[in-house]
Amino acid sequence: NFKRKGTKRLVVDVGTSAIRICELSQTKAGFQLSKYLQRELTIDPSMSEEDQKQLRADTLTAMLKEAKMKQKRAIFGVPGQSRQGWIKPVPPPGIPGAHPQYR
Repeated sequence: NFKRKGTKRLVVDVGTSAIRICELSQTKAGFQLSKYLQRELTIDPSMSEEDQKQLRADTLTAMLKEAKMKQKRAIFGVPGQSRQGWIKPVPPPGIPGAHPQYR
């Protein structure tokens, strides 16, 4: 929630090959990016899933310390391959032969 002026939010994007964090502040004109860090991850495919999670957690912790970010709330990014969504064309109402849900 960005309702209070000066509120800062931590944005976290944990991808398969990199971790990105940034700090956003709300201003009268919109949002301002005040900090940004990115670290590439070198994950050996033979590593166990638990070791991969630990590497990501350790990298994120180190990045937060380096950037001196102490926000209690975060906004998380979800990698594109982890999302599911479908785009369906929706015909205008009244089209003969349209599926009933589109009438």
